[in-house]
Amino acid sequence: LLPEGMIREAGEGQELWLYISDAILEDGEVSSADGFCSTLYGHPLIVVEGIGSERYFSEVLAHECMHFFDNHIAAQWLEDWDRLSPEGSFAMSYQAQISMEDVYYEDPAGAYFLESYSKTFPTEDRAVMAQKLYASYRDGKLYEGFSSPKIREKADYLCRMLRANFTSCQNAEELYWEKYLTE
Repeated sequence: LLPEGMIREAGEGQELWLYISDAILEDGEVSSADGFCSTLYGHPLIVVEGIGSERYFSEVLAHECMHFFDNHIAAQWLEDWDRLSPEGSFAMSYQAQISMEDVYYEDPAGAYFLESYSKTFPTEDRAVMAQKLYASYRDGKLYEGFSSPKIREKADYLCRMLRANFTSCQNAEELYWEKYLTE
């Protein structure tokens, strides 16, 4: 599904390691984690729980891949992303009480965020969006949350950001995350 060379670009030539695990967390700082992205011995690493459905596994993998891609995106693009949400709307913590204000399920027309987890950090906002764009591709229709004008604006920006920061995406005719946004 990814354009040829995108993973190598994001890893700056390093091989991406993917580990499929049992439950990642029982207790800890984050109430639950179904995956994470890190670096191990200089190699990018994505760990995803393999104990759920194939459907959920694929969404978590898309989410963690976006974290991996984030590391290759120019700072200006990331700073501009932050401006697409109301000032102060990110908790900048996994432990903070997250308000449902501006979340799609509470206010579809005025929402900036697909779900409350998107409000923890800008990186999670992008990762949740990538997860739902993958789900749209898999399901053959655009996820309902993208009907919100502000969320749609962020999705369009994410697509432009990926094309601009990855040579492998720049001339691709179709990228799965764009497919249902352009129809």
